[in-house]
Amino acid sequence: MSKKPIRSVAKEFAQNKKIKPTDYTTEAYEKNDAKNRYNDIICIDATRVVLKDRPPADDYINASWMTMPDGQKYICTQACFHLASVSGQVGLSHMVTITRT
Repeated sequence: MSKKPIRSVAKEFAQNKKIKPTDYTTEAYEKNDAKNRYNDIICIDATRVVLKDRPPADDYINASWMTMPDGQKYICTQACFHLASVSGQVGLSHMVTITRT
């Protein structure tokens, strides 16, 4: 995990938030508007975390897999109700939640 101070991470997030991939779909995000805490944080279908052992109509969480330059994988998500389900399914060793107050 990065040792950057939280302000540095927040600044980098704000800068990168403006970057949009050119070839992606957001079908699950659009179908699950009520499950998105923040409407300006989209969830791309190709990298989204799918909740296991749930029917397809209830397998959505606004969470995405991210692979860092060093090869480590992380999940980036909104603070959501199903966060504990995700951590149990993928065996997370650490969890950090950053939200607006």
